[in-house]
Amino acid sequence: SFKGYECQTNISLDQSANRIAANVFLGGVLGGCDIEEAAKSVSFEGVSNSGVYSTAYNTAATIQISREFIGGIAGFVNGASSFKSCVNNGEIGKLTSAANCANTKNYIIILGGIAGVVVGADAEFVSCENKAAVTNKHYSNCHPKETATNGWYNSCISSGILGAFENRSAYTAGKLTMTSCVNNESIVAYRGAAAGIVGYARNAQISSCNNWGSLGQNSTNSNNSAYKGGIACTLTKSTIDNCTVKCDVFCSNPASEIQSPGGILALSISGGVTVKNCAYYGNITINKGDQPLACGGVVAVAQDDTVVEGCKFGGKVNGIEVSANNVESLAVGNGLGSITNVTLWNGTL
Repeated sequence: SFKGYECQTNISLDQSANRIAANVFLGGVLGGCDIEEAAKSVSFEGVSNSGVYSTAYNTAATIQISREFIGGIAGFVNGASSFKSCVNNGEIGKLTSAANCANTKNYIIILGGIAGVVVGADAEFVSCENKAAVTNKHYSNCHPKETATNGWYNSCISSGILGAFENRSAYTAGKLTMTSCVNNESIVAYRGAAAGIVGYARNAQISSCNNWGSLGQNSTNSNNSAYKGGIACTLTKSTIDNCTVKCDVFCSNPASEIQSPGGILALSISGGVTVKNCAYYGNITINKGDQPLACGGVVAVAQDDTVVEGCKFGGKVNGIEVSANNVESLAVGNGLGSITNVTLWNGTL
């Protein structure tokens, strides 16, 4: 257990050469756990980090790091875990080179303001807050659960609180609970997934969380990502309840990927997802190029059994001003799922 730590752990990773490694786990307090044997319990309470994680790239280099998990508090946790009242104040992914992105296709790079990746058992995040930018300039051209390598989902993820929960193809019964968590700063992912609270999760209950940080506001490749959600990017068998987002969400043309920005959630996959009593306000924008697209004020891409109920949103969706007349039709980008009691919101808290 870690309680009451105030850390200033500065970490620099040179990725300007042909690095080869199986695992790189970096965190302000804890780098990582054993990847094979789960810990009985790992807990963090009242822990803060002010250190900066910085990186240097060279576009000519071929980086071969199979799994790179980085978090303001913990990089990788395997086993039952608890994060309570933790705060990240240090920038994650600060660039220290002229090259501004790294070609790491088919490798897994996940960044989170509080934790990178958590697997192996039940996990909870309560009253955690991210106060610094999280920038992931690698790319995989994959969203979580689209493809897998050696049992882990290929993905490039950047998230305000938690990068990914159970980012493995083997099923486990672990449950994620996130309550009263807040992201206040910009979240950037290049050709991947970005989210205010959590990038990928299954069996999750996310409630009373807020995102005030930008998810891309322009067409520079700093924000050239395919999937963005104000609260979550990709969820399976999960619920988002009573969460609020006020920020702009922008996706530009990310090579072969489908652009899917959502005010609350980008992608519902593999069934069992509910979004209820949530609120979004801002501009959701896409730069289509020649690719398919889907964007929604609440959910970008839903499935037949996805439930959207009691939500409200306002602003613009792909240049269309949201009004009482079109609010329901703009709630879900691909029009699937059950959509009930969706109303217009002017953004007043």
